[in-house]
Amino acid sequence: MSQKCPTGSYEDFDIIDDDGLPPVPEKHADDGWQILVVDDEEDVHAATRFALKDTHILGRRIELRHAYSGPQALDIINECPAIAVALVDVVMHGPDAGLRLVERIREQGHHRLRIVLRTGQPGYAPELKVLTQYDINDYRTKTELTRPRLMGVLISSLRAYRQLEVLDASRRGLEMVIAGTKNLYQRQNLQLFADGVLAQLISFIGCSPSGLVAYLPPERAGSYQVGAMKILAATDNYRAARARDLPKEKVARIQSTLDLTRQSASGVVLSPAVGLHFVSHEGHQLFVHIDHCCEPDEHCITLLKMFAANIAIGFDNLALVERLDTLAFTDPVYKLPNINALDKELLRLSRSGEPLALTAVHIRSLAHYVGVFGPKIVSDAMHQAGQRLKNGLDPAPTLVATDGRADFFFVTPRELISVEGVTSLFHSSFDVDGVELSFDALVAVVDIVPDQGMEEILRQVAFAMTHAKQDLALHTVRFEQSMADDLKRRLHLQSALRRAVESGVGIEAYFQPKVDTRTARIVGAEALCRWRLDDQFIGPDEFIPIAESSGLSEKLTMLMVRQVAELSQICRERELAVVPVAVNLSMQDLLVPDFARRLLAALAAVGLSSQAIEWEITESIMMHNPEKAVRELALLREKGYSISVDDFGTGYSSLKYLHQLPVTQLKVDQSFVQRLDSDSKEHSMVAWSLSIARQLSLRAVAEGVETQEQWTALQDLGCDECQGYLFSRPLPADQFLSLLELSLPLTGQ
Repeated sequence: MSQKCPTGSYEDFDIIDDDGLPPVPEKHADDGWQILVVDDEEDVHAATRFALKDTHILGRRIELRHAYSGPQALDIINECPAIAVALVDVVMHGPDAGLRLVERIREQGHHRLRIVLRTGQPGYAPELKVLTQYDINDYRTKTELTRPRLMGVLISSLRAYRQLEVLDASRRGLEMVIAGTKNLYQRQNLQLFADGVLAQLISFIGCSPSGLVAYLPPERAGSYQVGAMKILAATDNYRAARARDLPKEKVARIQSTLDLTRQSASGVVLSPAVGLHFVSHEGHQLFVHIDHCCEPDEHCITLLKMFAANIAIGFDNLALVERLDTLAFTDPVYKLPNINALDKELLRLSRSGEPLALTAVHIRSLAHYVGVFGPKIVSDAMHQAGQRLKNGLDPAPTLVATDGRADFFFVTPRELISVEGVTSLFHSSFDVDGVELSFDALVAVVDIVPDQGMEEILRQVAFAMTHAKQDLALHTVRFEQSMADDLKRRLHLQSALRRAVESGVGIEAYFQPKVDTRTARIVGAEALCRWRLDDQFIGPDEFIPIAESSGLSEKLTMLMVRQVAELSQICRERELAVVPVAVNLSMQDLLVPDFARRLLAALAAVGLSSQAIEWEITESIMMHNPEKAVRELALLREKGYSISVDDFGTGYSSLKYLHQLPVTQLKVDQSFVQRLDSDSKEHSMVAWSLSIARQLSLRAVAEGVETQEQWTALQDLGCDECQGYLFSRPLPADQFLSLLELSLPLTGQ
């Protein structure tokens, strides 16, 4: 059956009933297809309304919109972006108005909209040319658009529109996933990451659901109850400090989702709620629960699964980053913050502008504890010490850091530091598995100046510690600039001394005569090391300790041996009496492995016999490894070399070890000689020392003789030899040789 338009002007536009169309569904939940009819003839609009009345295509009803000109059509399209198909007349108020409208539609970015051109004048706009030049989807004459054909055009156009709609939705979804993933990967801690996960998932679902993100640390991995988890992020109706604070019905709902996700191989469930479960390689677990406010469609489910895969990667990366962060700011042995953490804490505290101080606590002889008790017990005790410092002070420091060796550090306001409070914390021992360790702590305080970096602060701590370690009785020290100046000078002298010893330039032996008490003639000498640096003499009391602590003592001794050999050679060449010259041996020399044998080899190489050289030692050599010292000296004594104990009576265990040492002489210290006078000589320390020497059959030498009265008293007491300014100051080799050539008594010079 056919019907014509009421106006009669479009008699060739037939509407034909077609009983073969698919049945129309009775109910449709979706909105209808938006179809725009663009034509300047009202009868075309009316005919289209009639043809598509109550029509459903692809499960959705047809909803028509009408425009009678190109500008009106553009306004409707811009107001209603959901228009799927536009049926556009080629000829309206102008011969190419429809074509210009197509151009404007595409120029404004409406590329998803399907456009079907209709024309009543078949030859006016050639079909092939129009299809080639314009972005349209179909071009039909009005005579061929019977109702079945119109339905066919709409079905194909709507199917194409829906495919583009799905592609656009997929593209937007992928963009959301990419943007969401980028947002998550920029989150630098777990809390921010959880906030981002919840926000992105809610945006994917596209409504206003309720949900939360919870966290389970590795140490609680065996407990999968909601109450054991920490809520990191939640919507308002799920927000609570702890999961167990939520209402019971919500906890039960969350627990059900958690159980389902754990049973799922993918860790993703979509019903009865959206649930996600992630486990990092480090054992950290993240759980997401989101209530349904609407059933997610297939596209949403795809995006959820895709985003879940990205969450898993992001969560694993975050766990790794947090692990690296922990390693960067935590000492792995003592399980305490490290210097990096201390640097961050200093930066934070410095923002207050309040004067600050850094306190350093050094545990003395920590290596000895490790050797006795083992590293595990010591590291546990050090951890306890760090916790005691953090919790035992008032006010407590916000952070106590360690350098991983023997030092702790913390920063506090300058006026709040109590050095006594710090040292008192180490009065009691530390108990580790029944083992008690008592630490001896040295405390150093450095006042921090504005804009001072951690490196400079730690340098000042090192200066203060180095200064304090020289005195074992000292337990507290505050940094002063003089400490840094002293240490810098010491380091400068150490480098210069090393160069001087290696080259032999600037190191010279000065010789002070020893005279016979009865004849006042030279019977020996002591070689005293002198060092000239930049035309200035450096005192032996300053550079000798540096040589001993830096391992230069043995080289210095060998240098003295060579210069004594040169003196002895000149004496022989000038036919002068070769007197024995005493060279000092330090404690460090005698502790060197196989020192005596190497020394004997050096003596043989330069031709020094026991008549030309002898040795002086101090009692301090018995402080460390006396057995080793005695063995080395005994080897020298076996070869006939004389050995003298210097500074007798002022050193370590004077009588306890004197009989063990293979010595031949005893030198009375100048501090005793300076107090000697004729009235007190019989009851003086000198008389006591000389008595000891006679009882042990040792020759006695008094040093530091400066007055005639001292000289007379020593003669009366029967001292064998004397040495001091009364006879001569230490002299360079050429002046000492001149003194030998005179061969005169040296009394009263």
